[in-house]
Formats: sequence, structure tokens, C-alpha cells
Amino acid sequence: MENYNYRELVRLVMTAKMNLPPGKPLHLFGAGNPHMLALAVAMGVDLFDSASYALYARDGRYMTPHGVYRLEELGDLPCECPVCSKLSVDELREMPYQERVYKLALHNLYVLRAELRRIRNAIREGSLWELVELRARSHPSLLQALREYERYVVFIERHHPVARGVVSGLFFYDEVSRGRPEVYRHLHRLRERYEPPPADALLLALETDVKPFSRFGWIAELAKAVARDAELRGRVHVAVASAAYGIVPLELDSTYPLSQYESAIDFSEPRAAAALASDVAWFVKGIGRYRLAVVVYEDRHKVVAAEIAKKLRRAGLRAFLRPFTSVADAVAFLKLALALSTPHT
Repeated sequence: MENYNYRELVRLVMTAKMNLPPGKPLHLFGAGNPHMLALAVAMGVDLFDSASYALYARDGRYMTPHGVYRLEELGDLPCECPVCSKLSVDELREMPYQERVYKLALHNLYVLRAELRRIRNAIREGSLWELVELRARSHPSLLQALREYERYVVFIERHHPVARGVVSGLFFYDEVSRGRPEVYRHLHRLRERYEPPPADALLLALETDVKPFSRFGWIAELAKAVARDAELRGRVHVAVASAAYGIVPLELDSTYPLSQYESAIDFSEPRAAAALASDVAWFVKGIGRYRLAVVVYEDRHKVVAAEIAKKLRRAGLRAFLRPFTSVADAVAFLKLALALSTPHT
């Protein structure tokens, strides 16, 4: 761990965890850096021990929740523990060696204790994943380790709670956030438990900023218009392309946590667009039984809409694109697409 080889640590810990009986505690030796403790707990580590707080102190190293710094690199003490609140960085540097080591070791212990308390609080709140992501962005090796951890999502999801301790929204920052177990659980349950209603067409709307989609905004109004129209009722299934969850059938979007999230994922990024398009194509090929799809989108989402249509056509489905201007226009276009795709006798 001194070399920040956290990816290998993930492999070792997860191998042990998957082979241990569920009731057996897992002890991690030498877990001394506070910024990796949240990830270790997420992997299922129950106990830690380390002499790092003292070893780092002897080497003049100062712990923070985000990493370890050499004392000579600091311009100030970014901490309010009982040690740092009474000293300046210059006073700490100018102390006799033994006294300085003692003060640094005490500070390092306070930081480790505070991080463990922060982790326990995150577990109670159901926000441990958010803390793991926050810490992972403090060092490239930790971010690599988090990506490695996500490779074990099938095992993780089986032991991940369905509901959070405190029901609140989930945060998605980028494609790394899509590795969280809730996303896999949603897609897995679509495949294993969900059967879409019989329909000729999939009406796919690119997500908007207002949620739930079935209650607010133009997606809700469009869905209501389709349901009221005698020509479309029963022939069209409405779903939402979500940056966080891939695809969300509109009748499920009030199910936690499918509309309780905030996302900063940028659809214009090629990786994000490709991932979303792949999820939609997977749904259509494996679950849906449609003859065509109509993708309705706001202008800011035209890049990802085009990528989705391309993937759907490769999957053998007729796909039409329509920028959203009004509910009436979308309904009229949907009727036209259905007419063009209806076999003539």
C-alpha cells in the first residue's frame, strides 16, 4: 500500500471476500492511508490495523482524508483536530524531533478516527458509494481501483441493500458512477423480471431535467397524449433513455431509485453516448418486441439520439429521429412512422 497499488489490493480483497463464508469477518493488515478506507469497507473489510500513523509521523508525513503530505510541503495545517488547532505549521516544523513525531502521530490518529466515523455515518445514511467515489478522485490509483472493483458488480449487487438507510437521491458524476450496483440491478431485473406491454412501436424520449418523467415535463404530456389517442393507444410503449440507468420504461420510473437521481453525465461525450445507445439496443434486442422505434429528443441531445438510432438500425429495427418541438408534432410524427412501417396487403 505504500506504493498505492490499490488495483491489486482490490483483486486480493475481493477474491478473499467471495471465498469467505458470509458470517466470517475480514481483516485487512496495513490499511494505513485514510483515503482508501471507504473503498476497503465497501469491499467488505470489517477490521483494520496499521502502524502507519506512527511510521508516517517519523518520516514527517501528515495525513489528510484526501492523501498524505510531507510536512515541509504544507503552507498551513488544513485540520482542526486538537493538535492542529493549537499549532501553526511553522511551530510544528520547529519542534524537537521526538515531540514533532508525537504530535504528528496524534494528528494522524485523529484523521484515521474521523474517517472511520465518516464511513460509519455514510453506511447509516446509505451514501457509502458517494464517499467511495469522492475519495477515489483524490488519487489516480484509487480511481483505477474503483474501476477494478466495479468488475465484481455481480457479486456486489447480491449483497447491496435495495433501499438506502435514509431515502435520498443518487448522484451520477460520469461514467464511473454508472458502475454502482443500483445500475446493474436495474438492468438485470429488466432482463429477468420485466416484460414490456405488447406494442408495435417504442417511443423513446431522451431524459429531461425534471423527474419523475411520468409526472412532469413534456415527456409526461407526450405519454398522456399517446394514451388518449385512439389510433396510438395500445400500439406504443413509452420509455426514457436515462444517462444513469440506460433505459427506463415509463411505467417504472416512479420506482426507487429510477427517478431519484441527479446526473452530470454529458451525453455529448462519445463514451457516454455509446454506453447509452448500447443499453437501449440491448433492451430492444433482448426484451422488446417492437417493429419500430421513434426517438424524440431535445436539440442538446441530438448527438446521442443519432447514436441510439444507429445502434437500433444495426439491431434490425426501423428507427426514426424527431427533435421535440411540441406534443402535437411528436404525436403526428409517431402516427406517420407507424403508417410507413405498417405492412400493406
